[in-house]
Amino acid sequence: MYLLRPIGKNVVACIREEHPRGVDRVLVTAPPRALLDGIQIAKYGGIIAFIGIEYGEGAQITFDVNRFHFKKLQLRASFAVPNMMFPTALDLLKRRVIDPELFITHTIKLVDVPTFMREAAKF
Repeated sequence: MYLLRPIGKNVVACIREEHPRGVDRVLVTAPPRALLDGIQIAKYGGIIAFIGIEYGEGAQITFDVNRFHFKKLQLRASFAVPNMMFPTALDLLKRRVIDPELFITHTIKLVDVPTFMREAAKF
């Protein structure tokens, strides 16, 4: 797994150096133009998951559809709204419709989070 923040670097060249044939999976969390790099670094049959957003002109891109098709690539888009049901979840917990004891294993102070996470990583 790679996490790339290539400020001033060529993403495609970085990946191709390690994986000349490309990679199986690409997760694009950047604006749509980053999909172009994703298409280049995905290997034959690869899957590109896209969750990036941009408004205005940057929302539209153009790419070689034939190349995409011949490489048998898949593009999977996702737009999550993880907080959409948060008020309902809180209400269910408050009314104890759902027992929080079933899944809350620890409570810690915010200041203790780094230490707790280091310890949890050992397991």
